[in-house]
Amino acid sequence: MFKQWVGNIFTSHDLNKFMTINARKKTKPLYKSFDSSIMELADDISYGIHDLEDAVALKLVNENQWREQVLNKIQKIDVELNNSLEELTKLLFGSTNKDRKHAISKLIRYFLKKTCIYKQEIFEHPLLDYNVTLEDDQNIQALGIIKDFVIDNVIKQPEIQILDYKGQKIVIELFEVLSTNPTDLLPRSTLDQYEKAENKNRIICDYISGMTDAYASRLYHKIFTPNMGSVFDRL
Repeated sequence: MFKQWVGNIFTSHDLNKFMTINARKKTKPLYKSFDSSIMELADDISYGIHDLEDAVALKLVNENQWREQVLNKIQKIDVELNNSLEELTKLLFGSTNKDRKHAISKLIRYFLKKTCIYKQEIFEHPLLDYNVTLEDDQNIQALGIIKDFVIDNVIKQPEIQILDYKGQKIVIELFEVLSTNPTDLLPRSTLDQYEKAENKNRIICDYISGMTDAYASRLYHKIFTPNMGSVFDRL
């Protein structure tokens, strides 16, 4: 399906090479298109920096941890960010929300200014050959240090992992029950799409992915919790 859709845009050589699977990460492709590289870098900056703001705001991390696990490591790298790290630290752990948000904005602007477009010299078509990245390994390393700080001190904590596991369980069990009983459980508009689709599982995946966390939780409890879910309950 993918080859048929893009057949008039890319050469077969480009397509075959682009669809190579990463040998180390079996579920991920080896190469990224131009727009995918933009989205991936944007995600890296967003998760690394905005999750840091949440961690500080919720007091999941403190200044001593930040200095030990981030500042000490970044200061060993020859990177321009070192020129403003002390100022950013004072703002990040300052007394007001405004100070913290100002620090986050400055960090995001810093990494955005360090992005660049480069040519891989691998593909014939520019949409595949051009990618976006940070302009040097030092900045990539600095962003990675911030991301690792958030992952180690927030994401990997048991309280967060419990919520993550809970979310996975809700999504998996909703998919299983909806795919087993589509006629009885899917809304009419989604069922119409389901009945016409070649890839019916894709319709169910799209339906679940379009749910808010609150909606998915209410639907889950309406289906699986015996004492919840009247016909008069609105999702």
